[in-house]
Amino acid sequence: MKEWHIILLAAGLGVVNSFDAPGRQAFVVDMVGREDLPNAIALNSMMFNSARIIGPAMGSLLLAVIGPAWCFTINGISFLR
Repeated sequence: MKEWHIILLAAGLGVVNSFDAPGRQAFVVDMVGREDLPNAIALNSMMFNSARIIGPAMGSLLLAVIGPAWCFTINGISFLR
């Protein structure tokens, strides 16, 4: 894979995430209503920040235990819906 492929994929992911995160946050009000909004915002923030901590920790453990090929396979499978 050439370098420009990686740069193009990283740029595409950045563009998608710049629309995805605000879009998800905009739907929080519609899903929970005004009375539960502070709790929903706190829960959303907790899940996002927990994923930023727990995900890399689990990834590093898996990398040490099963190796990089299986880590890439698991990551690829995680994107299937």
